[in-house]
Amino acid sequence: MDNRKIEEYITKYNLKSSSRDRESVYMRAYLYAYLRSDSLMTYQQIGKMFNRNHATIIHALNRIHNRYWDGGDRVYIEYIQDVMNKFPLAGTKPKIDNSSYITVTLSPLEMKRLKVFKVINNCTYYEQAIKKLIEGCDIQL
Repeated sequence: MDNRKIEEYITKYNLKSSSRDRESVYMRAYLYAYLRSDSLMTYQQIGKMFNRNHATIIHALNRIHNRYWDGGDRVYIEYIQDVMNKFPLAGTKPKIDNSSYITVTLSPLEMKRLKVFKVINNCTYYEQAIKKLIEGCDIQL
């Protein structure tokens, strides 16, 4: 692996900035994972490349890359497509669910209200609630 290519990419897309736009955050998280797995760089070394603290690198890997990569989040995969093609992670591919689905963002309170883990007739209450919302029916939370 050539760090100069990564440095050029970081500079080209201004990934050292403090920008929190989704594309920059996702691209940085992917590059953290790439650098960590491909070159076995330490969190501190990766942090220096991006002007970040080592804790930021750990947080991004745990909260962003692992969650969306393993969860098959299509938005994440779309945002990192360019960087993923230039710097592929060896031996791994994102797990993408090819079935049709609806992405819904809920707050922790809403998740609690929907009782995500309560299983009713082999279908979670959450899935039933979404179906009812789609059909335009009222549901009691």
